[in-house]
Amino acid sequence: MWLLMALLAVALPQDAVDPKAYEWFQKGEELIGTDLEFSDRQAEYFEKAISHDPQFAAAHFNLVLIRTRQGKLQEALVHAEKLRDLEPDSARSHYLLAQVHYELGRVTPALEGLQTAVKLAPEDDKIWESLGHLFFEEGRFAEAANAFQKVIDLQPSAAPVHFNLALAQQRAGRLQEAVDHYQRYLQNAPEDLDALFFLAIALNELGEKEEAKGALLRAERINPDDPRLARELSRLFLEEGDAEAAGKRILGTSLEDADSLFQLAMAARRKGDDAEAARLLRRALIEAPTDAELWGYLGDVLFSLGQDQEAAQAFQKAVEFNPDDFDSLLNLGALLANYDQPAESRRALEEALRLQPDHALGHFHLAVVLERLGEPGPSMDHYLKALEGGLKNARAHFRLGILYARNGNRTEALRHLETALQMEPDKYLPIIEDELRNIHSDLDSVRYTREFSEMLARYSRRPAEPES
Repeated sequence: MWLLMALLAVALPQDAVDPKAYEWFQKGEELIGTDLEFSDRQAEYFEKAISHDPQFAAAHFNLVLIRTRQGKLQEALVHAEKLRDLEPDSARSHYLLAQVHYELGRVTPALEGLQTAVKLAPEDDKIWESLGHLFFEEGRFAEAANAFQKVIDLQPSAAPVHFNLALAQQRAGRLQEAVDHYQRYLQNAPEDLDALFFLAIALNELGEKEEAKGALLRAERINPDDPRLARELSRLFLEEGDAEAAGKRILGTSLEDADSLFQLAMAARRKGDDAEAARLLRRALIEAPTDAELWGYLGDVLFSLGQDQEAAQAFQKAVEFNPDDFDSLLNLGALLANYDQPAESRRALEEALRLQPDHALGHFHLAVVLERLGEPGPSMDHYLKALEGGLKNARAHFRLGILYARNGNRTEALRHLETALQMEPDKYLPIIEDELRNIHSDLDSVRYTREFSEMLARYSRRPAEPES
């Protein structure tokens, strides 16, 4: 992450340290720029200096650099801690100790060291930049963005930092600011593929689809073989309904890549070729067998092909790998109900409604299953929630009409039956007429009322039944 500082030729008066220590120190400094820089021999000279004067800060400083470069981090740590003790008010000592901690994988003390260093030297842009990188690596994107912004405040000409700032802002959700800094960075590096790619992602998330596509096409002209560009362009073209352009991009990438196969499947489906989409999705699942999104999408495609049992199995896989996949839970519940598995269907639908409690279609499917399980009260509650949620469904009204009639609630029974007939008279009038042929009917509480007879007369040419 950080570059090692070059060894410094520290100009010290000879009477500032032990003369013998200074002599050894000079020998080490003389090796700077030679093949022996950062060698054990150079380290030996600085260690000799320290043996004569343990408080010789410059010798400790150079030993930290040498041992870090050599990967001898425990030795580097000893000298870095000693340097910090000798120079507690020096930013460089805390910065160097932070670097050693970072190389040892100790993030917390590395951050603490950098934060101390920046307090001691608030105008040092290099320390701010290192702090930004470490915050970013730790996922603290807002703090990383603030640190990179400080670098730019101190060094307005630091063009590469605009990219780091933009990336941190993007991860922190500050998309418009990220776009601004990507564009400023691209003024100095117009052919940087990463900058163009991430700019396009940010623009897309802001809803600026055409600008996003423009950035991707610009990047594609620079490197037409970059699979990231092909995937993102294919998504944008699919959203526009241009399956041919989408497929063209994906065909240029590795067909063994699960994401590429997924995009090809989406393109095939847009063309109406569900069989090809299913084939591609199955290939993608060989590469990514635990990808819940792929399983869910395969379930949708198989359902469209009329392969309901296979679709249910795909939705079950999707839920297995992502228990919070609402769409797969909803679809699984509906399909299991059709296969006379009401208990399993109920579990899936109740779990779906736990994730989205106000989903109207989810309440409708659960109402159907509960009625089948012989629980009319809860079933009515869910039919009503479905209608309250905005679902316009004749079956929901018809079943509520039947259930209210069973309970003897004539007013609500007639209201819902009338609504069902208004919506689908050709379907529900024959069903009501068949029901009335039964000696004991679910409609007994309303069948002999004037309101019921008049209602039937409105939707049938036969005369209304006389009132008893």
